[in-house]
Parts: sequence; structure tokens; C-alpha cells
Amino acid sequence: MKIALLGCGNLITSIFEGVAKHDMLLKENTFSTYTPSMTRAQNLADILQGKHVLSPESLESKDIYILGFKPQSYTAAMEQYKKIIPSGAQIWSVLAGINVDRLSKDFPDNPILRIMPNICSKVGQGINLYIHSKDFPERGLEKFHQLFGAVGNSYLMNSDDELDFITGVSGCGPALIYNFLETLEKSLETTSLSKDDRKSIVINLAIGSIDLLANSSEGLEGLRRSVTSNKGVTHEALETYRERKLEGITLDAMKAAYKRSLELRSQ
Repeated sequence: MKIALLGCGNLITSIFEGVAKHDMLLKENTFSTYTPSMTRAQNLADILQGKHVLSPESLESKDIYILGFKPQSYTAAMEQYKKIIPSGAQIWSVLAGINVDRLSKDFPDNPILRIMPNICSKVGQGINLYIHSKDFPERGLEKFHQLFGAVGNSYLMNSDDELDFITGVSGCGPALIYNFLETLEKSLETTSLSKDDRKSIVINLAIGSIDLLANSSEGLEGLRRSVTSNKGVTHEALETYRERKLEGITLDAMKAAYKRSLELRSQ
């Protein structure tokens, strides 16, 4: 299929860098890229063995148009893209907060697929939430699973609201985990460990903990209990988290992320 990437931000770049590792996908599809600044588009086009264009108007007709720019630019960008996206072409959007209804109103003659990936696609461990318009073709879903399945797992959502809420975990989650690990690394700054050793300890901690979880039937609670002895060192650390209401803070963070998604719909 002929595919145009309109916007080449971090998410789009992460996904299609992963796609480019599969020779079959490069042979079966052709890619064109566009960004106003051109640099990102040129770099990604080179990776995909495709071509970048200097303006959307210079794009030849495509089967799929993937919207990957900042959602804050949506209104201005749509005025331009409405003129160049032909009727019947599939529109795939990875724009946070821009729901299927809004996309369908702006592109009434195009089937819509809304996707919310995450940055872990860069290492083939992505999470892709998706929902689509009723007229979205089966062959389009097959192509979506082929491309995005190369970089992670995909989950069909019941509604845009559900997608936006779960994005707080799947999309924001990497940053939240990195922030937590950063606090652990900073807690070691008063020790004699070098910066490289502090980083190494935190990385090994994260990788080892996730490997244990992935290979255990105990689940998160069971593993937590297995590390925690009554009145022991870990117990005291966890008690501090409970006293500071870490769970409540996390839920508030998810609500804040969801609220921001709703705000982006109206911008």
C-alpha cells in the first residue's frame, strides 16, 4: 500500500523505525513523509527507503494517510490536509485527544482509525490502543495489525473515552516509570557509587523486576508480598508510600491525564 506520514514526531518515528527492521514490510508498502521542518521527514524517509516531500500538495494520491503531528496543531493542519486527502482514502490518527467523531466530521468521506501507541514501540514492546469508524475496511485493519503488530501489541477499545483514560497508563506510563526510577537513582547520590554505577543498579533493578513479573504466576501483589517480610526493611519503605498515599497520587495523575485528553478535543 501507498502510505503518507503527515508529521514525524517521536511516536511516529519510534513506530516506523521498528517497522523498517522488517524487510517484508518495506517491500509490501511505499512510504512518503512530510513535516514543515523537513529534517525529521527526510530522516524517516531514508530509514523507510521512501521519499520526503516539501509540501503536502506535492504528495501523490495515497491509500493511507497517517496523522502524526502535535494535536495542538490540528485545526490549522486540517485546513491544509482536507485539500489533499482524496475521498475513500484511509485516515489513521495518532493524535492525543482527537476522537473518531471529530475526525469523521472533518473527513466525512474517509474511514477513520484512531491509534494511541506508546514510545516502547521503539524496542518492539509497544502498546497500541485503537478504535475505528464503522465504515473502516477489514483490509485496513489487517494492514494496521501488520504494521503496528511489528512493534507491539494492539488492544481494541470500546469507546474514545475508554481509549483516552487508558492512555494515562499506556501512553504516559513510560514517563511515570522513568520518573520513579529517577527518584531511586537520586536517592543513591549520597553514596560513594559513581554515576554509571547508580544508573546500572537502577536499570538492572527495572529489568530484573519486570522479568520476574513476566515469568511469574504470582502477579504484582504476590511478588510484592514475596519481597516484603513483616516489620522488615521493605515493609517500612512500603509503609512510607502508604502514609504518603502513593496510590491516591497515582489515581490523581491518571485523572489529570484524562482531563488533558478531553481538553485537547476542543482545541
